[in-house]
Amino acid sequence: MIGSSNDTLFTAAVIASAYYIADGCVTVIIRIINMEKIWQPHLKHFFQKAVQNGIPQNKVVLKVFRCNCLLLTFSIIALNYKIISIFLTIITVGYTLFDLHNSKNETARN
Repeated sequence: MIGSSNDTLFTAAVIASAYYIADGCVTVIIRIINMEKIWQPHLKHFFQKAVQNGIPQNKVVLKVFRCNCLLLTFSIIALNYKIISIFLTIITVGYTLFDLHNSKNETARN
């Protein structure tokens, strides 16, 4: 039976937008640690850094799109299996941020 309580629906909504929440929060935390003014414009989000590292924009968009497709699936699964969905969300978002952070232009390596 699909749960309809407010916390279940809230969890599903957070899961669906987890990539953007994580990217924003981690970026702000890093900027605070580096004693930067967080209210000033910057180009330090994970997807921006990947493009700066030479990854074509279409590949970066594809990585984020794949992550969001999985998150959408997990948000639907969360209606019945909240804990499993949260766990899968953490792994997926963590992997995507790590992948974007460590992306290097393949043509530069060859």
